[in-house]
Amino acid sequence: MNDGKWASGLANNYVNEVDSLSVDSFDNNRAIVSFHLTSYDSENGHTLKHEWGGTWKMVKEGDEWKLDSPNIKKLSSEVE
Repeated sequence: MNDGKWASGLANNYVNEVDSLSVDSFDNNRAIVSFHLTSYDSENGHTLKHEWGGTWKMVKEGDEWKLDSPNIKKLSSEVE
């Protein structure tokens, strides 16, 4: 999923829960993190539950870790 599509989907989003997070590789300036999260959106009076997973490639700039590139996939979606 590209960043623009991800950002536009946040308009109705009211909760993001990170269910799991693990560092797959790490060196002084780069890291790859695997994750699974659940997001909840409100749409037309219904709650939409989405499960997401993928990796975040991180890069260290100074003393901060920043997102270099995401690889995010929707794993499931349901109406609650």
